[in-house]
Amino acid sequence: MTGIKFAKIQKKIDFIKIKTEFCRRYSRNYIGECRIFFVSLQKNNTNKMETVKTTYLGNLRTEAEHIASGAKIITDAPVDNHGKGEYFSPTDLLATAYGSCVLTIIGIAAQNHGFDIDGTEVKTTKVMGTDPRRIVELVVDCTFPHNKYSEKERAIIELSAKQCPVANSLDPAVKITKRIVYKN
Repeated sequence: MTGIKFAKIQKKIDFIKIKTEFCRRYSRNYIGECRIFFVSLQKNNTNKMETVKTTYLGNLRTEAEHIASGAKIITDAPVDNHGKGEYFSPTDLLATAYGSCVLTIIGIAAQNHGFDIDGTEVKTTKVMGTDPRRIVELVVDCTFPHNKYSEKERAIIELSAKQCPVANSLDPAVKITKRIVYKN
């Protein structure tokens, strides 16, 4: 955690302590007033910063720039939808986001529990539907580099794989078929 971020969090904690003490000492309606204060603090604490700026380049291509880092991705329409298929398509990026998210969430859990998943690969296959054109299924194969994980570590891996925010953001109609393989 950066020093600036820590300082902001500490400042909010100190502010909450002060407000709580004020409510306790001076408010006849301590519980109600503080409850309203905390709800409004939570509502104001949402992250509404721009994340990505996307520019249409012509010829069915876009350039997406990650605002915080300046990293850029170019997309191209797929061959089966009037494009050249020379870059990721937008739906490829959704499948990529899912695979990257699963690995990141499992990686966080592994790090928190003192083991690593270095070398783990996720291969994602997207299945497209028509009328309307959309992703109807993601087939995800997670391959771990070895079979030396304890029973507890495997449980952590398999439970954390279900916590992916990308998956939790998808329409429930998108079928997700996930297979976890541990190499020998």
